[in-house]
Amino acid sequence: FPDQRRALAAELRRLRLDAELTGTQLADAVGMSQSKVSKLETGRLTPSPEDVEAIGVALKVPARERKRLVEQAVALGNEFKTWRQANRRGVTKVQQQLAELERNTTTFRYFNPAGIPGLLQSAEYARLVLVRRVTEREQLSTVVAARVARQEALFDNGKVFSFVLTEAALRWRLGPPSVQVQQLAHIQSLASLANVEVGVIEWHVQAPLIPLNAFSVYDDQLATVETLSGEVTLRDDEDVGYYLATFNELAELASFGLRATHVLQRIQADLQHLST
Repeated sequence: FPDQRRALAAELRRLRLDAELTGTQLADAVGMSQSKVSKLETGRLTPSPEDVEAIGVALKVPARERKRLVEQAVALGNEFKTWRQANRRGVTKVQQQLAELERNTTTFRYFNPAGIPGLLQSAEYARLVLVRRVTEREQLSTVVAARVARQEALFDNGKVFSFVLTEAALRWRLGPPSVQVQQLAHIQSLASLANVEVGVIEWHVQAPLIPLNAFSVYDDQLATVETLSGEVTLRDDEDVGYYLATFNELAELASFGLRATHVLQRIQADLQHLST
């Protein structure tokens, strides 16, 4: 995604320079701030289709070219990529791209109804998740190491992480009870960080909605939604806002802090009983 955004940004800048307008003059013409124009032209902000249309009109860009640019903006706004497409690039590459996104994000919100998010996964749990996706040309250990390495972001006190999981997600076993027990201990360790909170929606809580998919919200600007076959990336303000509001609603149902720790320990005890 960053490459496509930078390419569109460079084209918008070129068109402005060809029209012999300054950034301030263009901003005045389209009713934007100069700082927004600068962010659009440097790729720090993804333009909406409306932004591109307004800029194209102000710069007297021919209708056909303007339509092409608007279509690029639409494609940047919402995109679906299958796991199959991602696997062709290599799962290690996907982990590296996620790490880049995480380096450029300050506030993170993750919800998962059925499993543990990548940033909270122990190495053994990650191995069980990724073994189904790794192709023959990649080493599973390399992919697992790349996923675990992303957790370095959790130790950056300039970032804030909020995770909301269902009790079902914590109980869903991908492997033997010992792996899940270790995974729950790993979550408790990470939840002790000052900038990380982990909430659990307990089984007895009455919920007003049925969230079918895991999703993440990054800095109120981008949301990703997982499906069985791939991932949807959303950049439209209304779409991202919907998932942000849904996350907040789910967080209201969750137990945090000491109560969440007690739930994790209770599940650990249940799993240890299974292994005896």
